[in-house]
Amino acid sequence: MIYESIQKKDKTAAAEAAKLHIDNQEKSVMKQIRLDNDARGK
Repeated sequence: MIYESIQKKDKTAAAEAAKLHIDNQEKSVMKQIRLDNDARGK
């Protein structure tokens, strides 16, 4: 979606898609940290 928005020169859609992607990446990292901590018994 980011690529398509950039290709269409739709700055708003590209920005929204990029923010969503970053938010999802952040959630994924936080989940992995929690899982790692739980596995170590912290």
